[in-house]
Amino acid sequence: MSDAAEFQSALAQVENSAQSDEIRLRVGTYHTADNGSLGNGFALQNSQPAPVKISGGWLGAGCLPRDGRLPADATVLHGGDSDIVLTITAGFSGLQVTIENLTISHGYAHEAPGLGGGLLMLGSNNHTFHHVLIDGVMFQNNNAENASALLLGDAETVHVRNSVFFDNDASDNGTAILNALTAVYFTNNTVIQNTVQGTQDTASVIFSSGSAVLNVVANNIFAEEVVWDVGFFGGNIKNHLLFNVISQFFGPLDSNLGNLDIDPMLNQDLSPQMNSPVVDSGFMPSTHPNQPPEGNWLLGQLDLLRTPRLSGHGVDRGAIEFLDEIFDHGFEE
Repeated sequence: MSDAAEFQSALAQVENSAQSDEIRLRVGTYHTADNGSLGNGFALQNSQPAPVKISGGWLGAGCLPRDGRLPADATVLHGGDSDIVLTITAGFSGLQVTIENLTISHGYAHEAPGLGGGLLMLGSNNHTFHHVLIDGVMFQNNNAENASALLLGDAETVHVRNSVFFDNDASDNGTAILNALTAVYFTNNTVIQNTVQGTQDTASVIFSSGSAVLNVVANNIFAEEVVWDVGFFGGNIKNHLLFNVISQFFGPLDSNLGNLDIDPMLNQDLSPQMNSPVVDSGFMPSTHPNQPPEGNWLLGQLDLLRTPRLSGHGVDRGAIEFLDEIFDHGFEE
């Protein structure tokens, strides 16, 4: 895909497809105002259980080759400060969705119910997503009443990894609100300089399910947030907080291991400095087949900049691995 109208057309074609689909977005900026459906943002209401993948950073007329794709900030979905950037609705239970290697920015959701300025994913008519994977996505400059960057609910399992939440603003509650029926894994993300203006029972990243079995928050960096970093809501849930850089959280925990309240020592591009305490200090999930549920997740092969997720003696905390080379990546304003 190379322009906004073509992207929206592809989303419409996927809605009734019974085949596995991948929409590949070439490098560039895709404005919701140019998608041919003014005021609605990019939207997918799927009525089939076939897997759907939306990925960015592609080069060339055929979006090939796969190797050497540019990182997340090279493909931008832009809401123009007037639309929810991307809405995905599960109109058929069992849908698997993957979103990777792109930026979601300048979304806006203040019309009722004011949810999910950047990415909004919900079920409809009692349908649920089976699995949602968000990998290597930059959420920046999104604005909403609640869940300024991301609201994701009505899924069996959710995994958000190797992503950045930067400079998003919620007038009430949450930079990201995540809800699943079975498990949420929030791993190796950087959540920094977001604003949440609510004053009671609010946090930047909220796990809100009343029926989920498991929430795992591991290897993340939470820095310069103006409210609680993490909030856990709901009963009968196993909550695990593992090897994060984090200042404050609320809610019950089943494990609280390896967390540090320190300066993560990040560069301007949010990569760790050479002497940062996040380097090689993260939690390594086991590959043993009989591991406990809190370790039943994968790091992913690449970080936000599409460099190897493991480049040292261990995994770093946050979305970007430390490398000896100097990379000059500035995020789009």
